[in-house]
Amino acid sequence: MLNRKEIEEKVIEVVTETLALETPASLENSFREDLGADSIDIVTLMVSLQDELGDSFDVSDMQGKNTLLNVVDFLEAELTKKTVPA
Repeated sequence: MLNRKEIEEKVIEVVTETLALETPASLENSFREDLGADSIDIVTLMVSLQDELGDSFDVSDMQGKNTLLNVVDFLEAELTKKTVPA
């Protein structure tokens, strides 16, 4: 399982590459206000993150995650749930 720092780095990398940003995104960035992402960009980002992390999570659960930090928190929780035995 990835640790939190690795998840943060992966989210920043995927967002920066997918949105073709000139400077790396930061965890405080808002998808719409700061990065100018539209709905299609956000879905593309979530699918890219799913592919990069090699894990499946419901992309619709990502709705309402407005900042990169929100996404990192969500992904960390999802990945933790999948590694903790029931």
